[in-house]
This record gives sequence, structure tokens and C-alpha cells, in this order.
Amino acid sequence: MAVDTNEALVYTSQVIAGYFYTFNYQARDIIGSDKSPVIYCAFAPPMDPHFAGINFHYFNTDIVMKILVNMQKMKNIMDKDVPTIFNGYELNRCYSNIGYGLKMYRKERVRSCYRIKNEYIGKILGIPSEFFMSNDIQKNALRELSTTSNKGY
Repeated sequence: MAVDTNEALVYTSQVIAGYFYTFNYQARDIIGSDKSPVIYCAFAPPMDPHFAGINFHYFNTDIVMKILVNMQKMKNIMDKDVPTIFNGYELNRCYSNIGYGLKMYRKERVRSCYRIKNEYIGKILGIPSEFFMSNDIQKNALRELSTTSNKGY
């Protein structure tokens, strides 16, 4: 699915906990590092030279979908464009091995940082929007519209 990046991304010079970001990263060891991650920032003290984030490139699509759906169920992350903080317990409830994707980043090595607007998180990560709908009535309505529109009624 194509995403209009002009609408989906906001250029920023700082990383704030509770938002999703993508950026170019200048890692010291090039081997095994993700040069342009998509992360959920879990911890970013203003005066600290580091921040921590869940790097979604470390998970396959099914796990990414599971994490995002659980985040949406818990705190409706995609409903408003505001930071949403998850503590360790809540992140673990989203996916029991979420610590695998938790990485520390040095702020000084981040280049071209963009905050992903909350409503576009699923699209940027390639997850269809129907997985984030809040109830079955919405899902059934979307399913009905998509099947009947091709039949001409």
C-alpha cells in the first residue's frame, strides 16, 4: 500500500517518548545495524544522550500486526496524534518477546528524523487499516462495502 509520506511524516529535531519515528541512523558498527528503523520510542529523557525504542524491523509482519493491534486495543494509539506512553508491563502484554526489539540509540547519531503521525503507523508498517477497527460492526461494514461495490449495487 502506498503512503503519502508528506501527510504521514513530520520532520523533527527531537525524539519524544510515546511517538513512532523513522530516521537515518549512523551506527558505529555497520554490520547488523538498522540504518533506517521504524521505532516506537519508549524512553527519551531530555538531557540524556540516549533514547530507547522498539524497532519494528526486528519482527515479522504477523508480530508487528499483533503488537500494533494490542497497542490500539489498550490505548487507542491511532485515534489522536498525541504521545502514548506504555510501561514495560503493558509492552510485554502487547507481545511477550517485545524486549527482542528494544534498542538503545545515541541521539547524536540520528539524522533526518521524522515522527510518524499516529493515524499512519499501520500504513507505514504495511498493516491494513481494518485490523485496527475497534469493533466487529465496523469491520463487517467495511467488508460488505468492499464486496458489494464490485457487483454494481
